[in-house]
Amino acid sequence: MSPELELINELLARLALCTETACHLTQMLQRDSDFTDVSSLLTLGETSLSSDDEWEARVPRTSRAKTDPTARASTKVHVASRSAAVAISAPTPAPTPTLPLVTPTPEVPTSIYAGPVQIIDPTGPHHLFVPGGLSKDGYIQSKYNNFIYDLPPMDTTGQLYLVTRGRRVGVFAQWSRTSPLVNRVRNAVYMKVSSLDEGIALVMEAIDSKQARWVK
Repeated sequence: MSPELELINELLARLALCTETACHLTQMLQRDSDFTDVSSLLTLGETSLSSDDEWEARVPRTSRAKTDPTARASTKVHVASRSAAVAISAPTPAPTPTLPLVTPTPEVPTSIYAGPVQIIDPTGPHHLFVPGGLSKDGYIQSKYNNFIYDLPPMDTTGQLYLVTRGRRVGVFAQWSRTSPLVNRVRNAVYMKVSSLDEGIALVMEAIDSKQARWVK
């Protein structure tokens, strides 16, 4: 048998004896045995183990050189340093990022109106007024104190109505044409007139008193 195998066998034998002794000690302590038995067991272990001198005498010089305490210590230091290096070089796991709580935003309704917002001038649609002719949207109009009002055609027949507060302001013929201008208009003001001249005089009076107004 080679010296290396003899050394391994010797170490295994010592390890087995130490393990057996430790088991006996544990059992005795668990049973609350007398400490004299423990002392005897330790003495038995010491007598069973060979001294370091006897062990070195049995091991060849080449094996002792390989198992020299200084060499063994340096080997342990080398292994410990490698373990430390591995432990240091191991990457540290990145911390799991904590995502902030996101509060869901309410849906914003979209407008259903595609056309531009219409702004009504209380003094009338000046951008549609044409002096001495039909307005750009086909109405006969006149202007008084920078206020625009509508007039019926000259050949109009039927009842005349005066509107001083409504979707349009002026004198209009027939109720079928007048009602859309005042129905569902808040605080609409209208009345019957007996003639076109009376209607024009009353609309001018409403303009002077700031009572005439175009509303949406």
